Amino acid sequence: MSSNRIGQIFTTDFVISIFLFLVLVNASYLLWIEAHNQQTGLSEERLLQQQSHHSASILARTPGYPANWTVDDVKIIGLAEPDHVLQEQKMIQLNDMSTDEIRQGLGYSSETNFVINVTNETGTMQAEGNEFVWGTPPTDADDIATAERPVLVNATNLYQRGTLHILLWR
Repeated sequence: MSSNRIGQIFTTDFVISIFLFLVLVNASYLLWIEAHNQQTGLSEERLLQQQSHHSASILARTPGYPANWTVDDVKIIGLAEPDHVLQEQKMIQLNDMSTDEIRQGLGYSSETNFVINVTNETGTMQAEGNEFVWGTPPTDADDIATAERPVLVNATNLYQRGTLHILLWR
């Protein structure tokens, strides 16, 4: 009789309980991975939103670095002198920069794409035949973040009300 008891350890009850245990462990693992992926996605989205607000503030509140930057020596792009008064000459110089140069001057990674424009009540503002629009519009974006700042545009001491728009996407 003792040999029969030893063999009963692998009964169908034992096999079913092991199977159910493994299913529960696997389901718990998959749920944990899904929650982690969602949290990581939210972090990326939050970071992109912070970048858009930071960029809008830098462009609308600072002259950049150096303060009288040109296309050849710009380290940080800023368009305002004083606070919230965009200088038309700097926006015209921005038109002479490539998308990659602007991306670098704003401190974006190579995966971050952007559209920056300045509008008023009639549409996109322009000077010397150039519209104040920079970057590439989103085509296939996973994450999008926007920011806006009210500004004045100094067009040779003729001030116009406008809005600075930034759209970042990955």
